[in-house]
Amino acid sequence: MTIDWTHFTPGSALAAGFSAEGHHSMTRIPSIAVVGAGFSGAMLAVHLARQAVGRLEIVMIDRNGSRGRGLAYSAENPNHLLNVRVDNMSAFPDQPGHFRDWLERRRGSADALAFVSRGVYGAYLEDVFSTALACAGGRVSITQRTASCIDLRHDGAWTLALSGGTLLRADAVALCLGNFPPRLPAAVEAAVGSDERVIADPWKSKSFSRIKSNDRVIVIGSGLTMADVAVQLQDQGHEGPILVVSRHGLQPNVHAKTDSWPEFVDPARPPASALALLRLVRSETAKAQTKGVDWRAVIDSMRPLLIPVWRTLPLTEQKRALRHLRPYWDVHRHRIAPEVDARLQGLRASGRLRLLAGSLVVARAKPEAVEIEIRRRGGDAIETLRADWLIHCTGPATAFDRISDPLVRALLGRGTATPDAVGLGLAVTPDCNVIDASGRPHERLYATGPLTRGAFWEMLAVPELRRQAPVVARRLLQSVQSDARADIFAS
Repeated sequence: MTIDWTHFTPGSALAAGFSAEGHHSMTRIPSIAVVGAGFSGAMLAVHLARQAVGRLEIVMIDRNGSRGRGLAYSAENPNHLLNVRVDNMSAFPDQPGHFRDWLERRRGSADALAFVSRGVYGAYLEDVFSTALACAGGRVSITQRTASCIDLRHDGAWTLALSGGTLLRADAVALCLGNFPPRLPAAVEAAVGSDERVIADPWKSKSFSRIKSNDRVIVIGSGLTMADVAVQLQDQGHEGPILVVSRHGLQPNVHAKTDSWPEFVDPARPPASALALLRLVRSETAKAQTKGVDWRAVIDSMRPLLIPVWRTLPLTEQKRALRHLRPYWDVHRHRIAPEVDARLQGLRASGRLRLLAGSLVVARAKPEAVEIEIRRRGGDAIETLRADWLIHCTGPATAFDRISDPLVRALLGRGTATPDAVGLGLAVTPDCNVIDASGRPHERLYATGPLTRGAFWEMLAVPELRRQAPVVARRLLQSVQSDARADIFAS
């Protein structure tokens, strides 16, 4: 879409009640635009409303009009469960029992160790958002815009271009774009990406309705998305073979009850290399086992220190950790609910689900089947596999040179933002300010959530995201509300 920026000039009338730039009066109201309304965006708005001193205008921009659910918690299948227990899914870091209490009020009881459906959690987030909106009263206004933000420019304040031709003005902007849809490898996408038997985005569950009961399915990737796909296929009556192919052939481990384990990483002397970190974890796991404590307790005890440990690793070691340790970390750290694991084990025991360790070499679309060639792990021989369907489940896209989101393309193309050094998201400062292509941070352009994984590594799950939201909210408010006060005294 071509944007006619000439129709919007500083000081012109603003949509959604935003105050005109340059209007210095006692009634000037600071404004913040939040792009994306999944967990990160919605909780940022909640904390902005909670922390604001005086008047504040917030506009929430989301293509689906989400109120916290986003893609992750919009699941319609009740058997798509959270990967974290109820007791650790509060939206607020200072209220650990908030989600459990919410469940108890609606169900009469709530098991703190249970894994509930993602749809139920989405309803909880919507309620949190609605409650914050109601409590804000006339002091803070939150306007929701169901649209895509396709471009963003700065000329003293920020101008946001929305799909449909609307232009909005804001003093500050927070990018809360969440995860981007998976992308097939470039060569595979070119060969079979347009074939209707290839499901490149498994998050679009409606695609699965075309799969027949006895169809053969190949799944590329063996992580959490694969588990969701297997559950979805089984629930819709699929009885055909499912062949799962991934480079390491690792399936997510299952959650289990375990004792606690004390923190063992010294913040004053964190591991200086990926190898040192691996050795430390292995050593601590061995200690735990001698005391009858499960390895899961060791992994969980690292959680509070994961971000500072990651940030102290040199760039070369961060890249080495991603290259060599990431697959093993993911299956131990990001575990699945026992109910989901039982279903996967049942499928494997019956022979309906098989897991192969190998690398995808090429794919072809034949009239009678979709073909892929793989190289088995540890060998050189090429093996050909055929199926009626190919489903891509390697997780969210992080290679920003291939992400098609128009806002991302605009920001990178103009140099307003740049990819981080490890290839996981956008470059940001420790305070989450977006860094431009020249290496300079923007004062009032922030990023949150998965966009900041390169800087913080563990920024995917609720326990980390809920700690980030109030901190970024405070920084945003400090910038825009201090300016509002300065304008009052200058008038």
